[in-house]
Amino acid sequence: MRRMLLAIGNVACADDGIGPEIAHQMAGSDWRVLDAAISPENVAGLIVREAPELLVVVDAADMNLPPGAVRRIPHEAVDRMLASTHGLPLGFLIERLRGTANRVVLVGVQPERVALGEGLSPSAALAARKIVNLLQAGNVDDIPLLRVPAEAAELPSPSRSALRSGSKVADLGGSSSRDGDIAAADANKYKARGR
Repeated sequence: MRRMLLAIGNVACADDGIGPEIAHQMAGSDWRVLDAAISPENVAGLIVREAPELLVVVDAADMNLPPGAVRRIPHEAVDRMLASTHGLPLGFLIERLRGTANRVVLVGVQPERVALGEGLSPSAALAARKIVNLLQAGNVDDIPLLRVPAEAAELPSPSRSALRSGSKVADLGGSSSRDGDIAAADANKYKARGR
């Protein structure tokens, strides 16, 4: 089985660096590991070309749970829950990738701290180790599914708005690839439809 990990996050913002930390710990495993940092759209073309059977996306997520809680996030709740701040709406990117991978699983970790500063909190570090162990054992379905009321999936998240307004550091790079340009154009269509 071709398994791929897409790790998202900013290592300069404490627990938002959960994705890159998991990518670091998964290096050398039988998973194809992509550390996308804060620009997952930049690796979309690679994911499309490799067409994994299983794509696991890991990021910090505001789920209103205790710090370090780990959950699989329903696709319809991704834009409300995931805390990444990148140019392309993550929900749009996930929709694009769902047609490529046989299965896409979104894994969120409730951060304790998302502020300037490197290093994970103890709760996030423990969560990272738990996720690595589950992925290496092939037990991604052992991660509990986040229960989100249907109406909650459509509400804006105050913490995501705060994150977008400057609680995280600036973008570390843009896309110069054709795939990135196509993704950005498609994202504008996605936004225009009110999603």
